[in-house]
Amino acid sequence: QGETTVDRPELLAGPKELQQELVKALVAQGLYEKEALAMVKTWEDSWFEDGVRVLYLMPTRKVDEVLPLTLDPKPAELVRVFVGRAEVITPELEQAARAVVTAAEDPSRLPELKRNLGKLGRFGEPALLGLAAASADPQFQTRVYQLLAP
Repeated sequence: QGETTVDRPELLAGPKELQQELVKALVAQGLYEKEALAMVKTWEDSWFEDGVRVLYLMPTRKVDEVLPLTLDPKPAELVRVFVGRAEVITPELEQAARAVVTAAEDPSRLPELKRNLGKLGRFGEPALLGLAAASADPQFQTRVYQLLAP
């Protein structure tokens, strides 16, 4: 409940170490190690690519409250572990997105900038849309939508 602000921690490990930590956390919640490894493996391509994310475990009580499950016959054991993920638009990414929009002031550069937009990865579109929503400048907003148009 409420709002919490935390400083971004220094990056001390890579994706493999993060995956190992997540497996440990899932096992601590009651999953078998093979289950935890399989879950993390399915997320490998999207959750552990470049970018900043917040991963969190949902409390079992909250999961059961929001998504009740009834099985008949009742199993001898039932463990449900839900992992949440929030993608984070960092100030650095926002700055890079703003630079692309500023460069788009020159309409002749639109094709080049659209091709280069891929360098922002899956965060590019949300970052640009966030900039457009926060701007009161209709010309800036138009450039964002021109960049995002197919």
